[in-house]
Amino acid sequence: MGISIIFSNSGDADCILIKQMLERIPKEVIGSFIEIKKGEEIPYYDMIKAMHEEKDTILFIGHGTLYGMLSPDLMEYMVWESHFIDHVKADRVILWWCYASEFINQGHLTHHLKSSEILATGMFISNAAEATMEKITATQEEIDKTNTSIYEMLVNMMVSTNTLDGWVDNFQKSIHPDNEIDVFNKSRIKYYKYVEEIGG
Repeated sequence: MGISIIFSNSGDADCILIKQMLERIPKEVIGSFIEIKKGEEIPYYDMIKAMHEEKDTILFIGHGTLYGMLSPDLMEYMVWESHFIDHVKADRVILWWCYASEFINQGHLTHHLKSSEILATGMFISNAAEATMEKITATQEEIDKTNTSIYEMLVNMMVSTNTLDGWVDNFQKSIHPDNEIDVFNKSRIKYYKYVEEIGG
């Protein structure tokens, strides 16, 4: 089993939590680990090489929109639709950025990306301003505590051999109904499976 990781690290509070989480993954199961920080040139050659070579699990994690995953300075896309379809070869693909599920849906990527399974997050609250935007009252401390537990679950599942639909099921079953951040973030984690387009 192998895991390759492409991490767009903006250096904000959420990315600090993500970095701490990623450091807990056993080094012996990591294939490629590509971390891009603010001010650094995006290593497209290394990214494409990792996408081609990883046949098991690949994780894209950082900030993004329905159009793709953003660079650390949030000024350009470093993963976008055609780039993604052309290069990803892994059986299991994890897209962990805001509106990654819409990135899959709007591009009909389940018809084009021939990975066996895809897990993608929807809007993911990582700070108090985003919580307020979603009409949820929560402090940054409360949000960080909730998201730390979510990231811990992600790490534990990444080193398992369970299927991605099983991961999503685990997230849904672990929702704490009295924690609005937990409900919001976990309920928007979605599972997709490759579907061959009829006539395609």
